[in-house]
Amino acid sequence: MLKKIFEKFDLCIASNKESENFLKILGAKNIKNYGNLKFSNLKSDSNKKLDQNFLNKIENRKIWCAASTHPTEEALCAKAHLKIKESYSNILTIIIPRHIDRVKKISEDLSQLNLKTVLSSEYHLIDDKTDIVLVNSYGETSKFYNISKYVFLGKSLIKSLIKDSGQNPIEPARLGCKILHGPYVSNFAEIYEYFKTMGITKEINNFNELSLSLVEELKDDKAKNQEIVKKIENYGQNILNNMIIELKKYI
Repeated sequence: MLKKIFEKFDLCIASNKESENFLKILGAKNIKNYGNLKFSNLKSDSNKKLDQNFLNKIENRKIWCAASTHPTEEALCAKAHLKIKESYSNILTIIIPRHIDRVKKISEDLSQLNLKTVLSSEYHLIDDKTDIVLVNSYGETSKFYNISKYVFLGKSLIKSLIKDSGQNPIEPARLGCKILHGPYVSNFAEIYEYFKTMGITKEINNFNELSLSLVEELKDDKAKNQEIVKKIENYGQNILNNMIIELKKYI
């Protein structure tokens, strides 16, 4: 039944190789794969800023971000923070859990490691001794990417989630962040593989590798990596242009 339906389509546009293969199985005849349109997001998040009072409190800190984290990954990032702190006493770790209803439990776990943790909604409490800012609101992620050059993306170090693993790395990459991730990224394997060839991502397997990688990366005090931003913009524009060319044939 599905094959009869898909045979009727004049054009099917896939976002990746996996989708392209599924469309072939379903009987689609004319399939084009130019890449994921999310690369060509024309609405920039680069102008989304945190409150200036917040920025003033962290202006002299070295910052990295752990985003879309799942249970056990926060503890791993906390251990990495402690290791990094041996090299950079002014390190500040920002943790953005995938599900903020876990914030209370995460905060309790971090306190057991003697880490001073402040919720992002209470940023007025941040001082030079704050170790971790724990984000407890949705819709703020891009603001924290904007002040970070290095991002660890979660759901990638939990073997039990291997068949449903990884988070989309496009947003932090588009904002000029280098991305660290675990070995389990099945949901976005093709994107991660492409980013690897561009030097945007790096795979790590444990907190020790994460901390060592960040200690090395943080030696560089350059501003945001605009080379990453430009690569993503050019690639995304190329995808969009090809999509428009195909659609114009039917308009």
